[in-house]
Amino acid sequence: MPEHASTGRVAGEQVTGGLSRDAGTVGYRIDGLEHLEPFLTTVVSDTDLWMFVSSTGALTAGRTDADHAIFPYLTDDRIHRSVGASGPLTVVARPIAGERQLWRPFAAQCDAACSRSIFKSTLGDTLVLEERHREWELTFRAIWSPSSTYGWVRDVEIRNDGPIDVQLQVLDGVLDVMPAGVDKLTEQTRSNLVDAYKRSETGPWGTAAIYSLESLITDRAEPGEALAATVVWSTGFASATPSLRTARRRPRVRRATGSPRGSPSTTRPLRPTPRRARPDR
Repeated sequence: MPEHASTGRVAGEQVTGGLSRDAGTVGYRIDGLEHLEPFLTTVVSDTDLWMFVSSTGALTAGRTDADHAIFPYLTDDRIHRSVGASGPLTVVARPIAGERQLWRPFAAQCDAACSRSIFKSTLGDTLVLEERHREWELTFRAIWSPSSTYGWVRDVEIRNDGPIDVQLQVLDGVLDVMPAGVDKLTEQTRSNLVDAYKRSETGPWGTAAIYSLESLITDRAEPGEALAATVVWSTGFASATPSLRTARRRPRVRRATGSPRGSPSTTRPLRPTPRRARPDR
């Protein structure tokens, strides 16, 4: 739970910002993010990992340089507009009064019942995007951080802030993952060709999804075998089922049950599947 060390008004009457502590990490936090124009920030690492993140939740990231991106390398204005088309996606479903209602944290348009926050550590190696649904009494948190072993790691949690149990269905994942072997120029000028050569697969090896090229992209009459791949996998829900469907054909979401607040022996946050994205070049 974030603890503010100091606060200050940064813009308007509904936006505040200041030094804060989140899970023991000191950084800068902005509340009322939905009232600000989109802006770009970074997450740094002590390895070759790089990431540029929009305050809308969209991003581009990869290893070494733009020619080794795991999400399309775009200019900042296009990153802001790529919500729901590239990068992370979370959809939460809840039955209310006999109807199945949906909540999509960090969608292109923020719901009137929701408020957003962003937190970045002073070292710049941790970024937390948070959205609270006041009517549902739920808080969504997505945490991006680098790992020298696993690559980019995205931890996702949904916290039950209410006094009663809730039953949810959760769909969480990433969109438009780049296969290994595609440079910046090819993606930006021949993205349809990249999609034609791209192979996405899952198998009996668990929750991992592998993105690669059927062959190297060339117009020459010669073989070009692609031997590298981008790998994305998840841990958390043991029963989670990976899906390679696009955003237009979303699979059935997972179900989770929360516990009442106020009883230390039973209270625990609802945690959907954390996503770990590792470009294996």
